[in-house]
Amino acid sequence: MTDIGLICEAEIPEGMFVEVEVREDIDDDGKYENTRVQPLKDGKYIYRLEGFQGNQGNQYSTEINLGRDRNVSLNPTRDNPQPPAVKAPELVIIGPAESNETDPREVLGKFQEAHFFLTKMRSEGMENHQYYLSAFLGALYSIDDLLKNRWKKWEDWADSEASADLHHYMMDNRHTTVHLTKPSRGPGQAISGQSINWEFGGSDEPSRIENSYIFTAVPKSVLKQYVQEEDLIPSADEDSKIGESPATRVLPSIPLCDFYLGLVKERISDWAKNLDEDTLSVLDDDVADLIT
Repeated sequence: MTDIGLICEAEIPEGMFVEVEVREDIDDDGKYENTRVQPLKDGKYIYRLEGFQGNQGNQYSTEINLGRDRNVSLNPTRDNPQPPAVKAPELVIIGPAESNETDPREVLGKFQEAHFFLTKMRSEGMENHQYYLSAFLGALYSIDDLLKNRWKKWEDWADSEASADLHHYMMDNRHTTVHLTKPSRGPGQAISGQSINWEFGGSDEPSRIENSYIFTAVPKSVLKQYVQEEDLIPSADEDSKIGESPATRVLPSIPLCDFYLGLVKERISDWAKNLDEDTLSVLDDDVADLIT
C-alpha cells in the first residue's frame, strides 16, 4: 500500500465542518476496495492519505460532506454561520510502492513514446530532428533500464553480436545527447551528426544546401548483418575494407532507429511471454496485441 495526496481549498466558518471521502477501485468492478475520510481545515492544504494502492490506472471518486460541527456550541439567536465553500479536490497519484515487479503499462508507455518521436522524425524532416532523436533514445533507455534490472540484460537476450553492438551503439548515442560534459576536441568521435548536400542546380536554377541527420561510426557487425549490400556506399579506395574509417561507416538516422525499435519490440514480446495472466489483464486489448 502507499500514500496519495489530496489538495483542497475550503472556507469553513466556525461551527461548521467539511470532510472529503476518497474511494479507490483497483480492479474496475465498480466496487471501492479502499476508502478514507479526510476532515478539512480552513484554507488550502495538501493532505496525506494512507492505505491506497495508488496506481494511475485505478478508478477514483470523491464525495464532499459538510454540515454543522456538533462539537462546537453556537448561540442560535446570535451565531448564524454561513455555509462552507469548497473548491474541487485534486488527487495526487504517485504510483505503487517500490516493487520487484515491472508494470507492463510503464514499458508499453515508453515504447509508444519512442514510436511517437520516430513518427515525428519522419514527418518533420530536419525541423526539430535532434530533439525528437534525443527523446526517442531516452524512451528506449527507460525500457532497457526496467528490463535489465528486473528481467534480462540486453546481452543475455541478444542472439547475435550485431544485436548487442547495435544496442550499445544506440545507448551510447543516448548518453552523448544527455551528458554534455564531453570533450569537443581530441580523439573522441561524435557518433551522430549531419550530412550536408549541395544541390547546384542548372544554369537558371538557384543552388541550395540540404541537411540530413546521419549516424556515423556504425559498428561493422551492424553494417554486415543488418544493412543490405546495395544500401552501402562503396569506398573509392579499393584497398580499403568496408567501414575502416568512422567517416565511411554512415547510415541515415531514421532507418537505423526504425530497425532498433523493431528489436526492442521483439525484446518486450519475449519478456511479456513470462508474465502471468493477472499482470497482462491490466492492459487494453489493442496494447496487449502489440507485444503478444
